[in-house]
Amino acid sequence: MNTAELYEAYKTKMQKIADLKYASAVLEWDQETYMPAGSAETRSRQIATLNELAHTFLTDETLGNLLKELNAKDDLLPEQKKNAALSIADYERNTKLTPAFVREISESVHKAYHAWVKARKENNGKDFEAPLQKLVDLKKQQAEMFGYTHHPYDALMNEY
Repeated sequence: MNTAELYEAYKTKMQKIADLKYASAVLEWDQETYMPAGSAETRSRQIATLNELAHTFLTDETLGNLLKELNAKDDLLPEQKKNAALSIADYERNTKLTPAFVREISESVHKAYHAWVKARKENNGKDFEAPLQKLVDLKKQQAEMFGYTHHPYDALMNEY
């Protein structure tokens, strides 16, 4: 494939990943605005499924090979080169996480959110302790998977 074809293939794959992430964002927005209270578990599962699929697409070896080939090209426009470089860094970072872990952390984030909403409404922080602790433990695990030099938060800094 020539550079233009490679870049087009890259854009197509990245757009599918973006579409999944945007769909997840719409579901997240809905859960915070209009979603019926009894739908929290189902919505958490739906969001986790979309996040897991996006992660699976992002960490696919075919995409990794395409990104390596694209980054080796010297005839990309500057913005194309930057996009490819950022994407390969994202690919390499995300290959350190398993799809199951991505699903678990996604579900935990949304379960913790709903526990927080309930605890705040009832003025009962005890109901939020266990979901929050699980989330903290998963984030520590994620920092270990990513690796860091000085502090675990360094591994997570790009997310925030």
